[in-house]
Amino acid sequence: MQIMIQKFVSFDVRTAHDMLTEKRGNIAATAAISNDFNHSIVKTGISTLDQVLHGGLPNGMITEVSGPSESGKTVFCMQLAVRRLLMKMKMMREQQQKPKRKNNQQTNEDGGDAMVDDDDEEAENFDEASVMSETSQVLYIDSERKFDTRFLLKITQSMCSELEFAADNEDQHVNKQRQEMMVEHVMKNIKHVEMNSQQLTSCVQYLNDTKLEEDIIENDIRLIIIDSVYFMAKSSSGEQRERNLANLAARLKQLANQFQICIVVTNNMNIIKDRLGQVVARNAEMGYMWSHAMNVRLVLDNQNIVIDKSPMCAEHSIPYHMKNGTIESAEVAAFNEQQDLYAPPSKK
Repeated sequence: MQIMIQKFVSFDVRTAHDMLTEKRGNIAATAAISNDFNHSIVKTGISTLDQVLHGGLPNGMITEVSGPSESGKTVFCMQLAVRRLLMKMKMMREQQQKPKRKNNQQTNEDGGDAMVDDDDEEAENFDEASVMSETSQVLYIDSERKFDTRFLLKITQSMCSELEFAADNEDQHVNKQRQEMMVEHVMKNIKHVEMNSQQLTSCVQYLNDTKLEEDIIENDIRLIIIDSVYFMAKSSSGEQRERNLANLAARLKQLANQFQICIVVTNNMNIIKDRLGQVVARNAEMGYMWSHAMNVRLVLDNQNIVIDKSPMCAEHSIPYHMKNGTIESAEVAAFNEQQDLYAPPSKK
């Protein structure tokens, strides 16, 4: 009896690694530990915005993209999903080239000649087979059914050409084939989930499913997008709506923190202006509780991205324009000329 009582009141002392191993499995735990340090931010591809946010959207947090109807929130989310996968491929290409460069450097230090033959040149090229074998996905939860695959294809083709995956001295035909493979890979790894019922409870139920956690680990999902939360929330009201929003926010925070991934949600926002057109107030939908649950809030309005809330910087407005279906900074040079209030003072 005494032994049973001691066992009942004793503390369960375990290391953090043991807890992570128990939660995710031995193989997944090892990969997760390394990945958590290799993926600290998700770049938006909007140069000035990434610069102000000190790199991009943070992992382990929830970012809300708000704005009036037809302000470009869905375009922003699609662009973010495509860039996340393309940057993953670009990082793999750089990692593939590092061992070759290191071997050449070691050979030169030993006094030998660095001989380069056809096989060496192929090693420096981007290995498409290894890219296709590496699984990395983006989860896109669509409630408004605005997910246009043709528009997504256009964005992917435009961004793929901009990132210049072509190797040196590569002819135009091979370059075109390479880009087609990259576009196909991106399209295959954006996992689209359409909510059959436009209810918050359906979304919460899907996020609470243990299969989702397994999917995050197995497919290396580093970005989850929900477009839009407001569309699901507006079908309910009162205490039930507040309860569902609280459950959704809590689950999103848990997923973001547990797996150190970036979660992006879209919301509607009422922007109040005076007679002169100056913004008087920005009121995000879904109440104060939901508003405080968000770590970062970006507001899209009138060709401006406003950083309304962020732990990295103060409020900032960034003008943008549309180019080839994607959002780009309109005044990159002008921003670079401004004094960075958040950088340490320069030594004179």
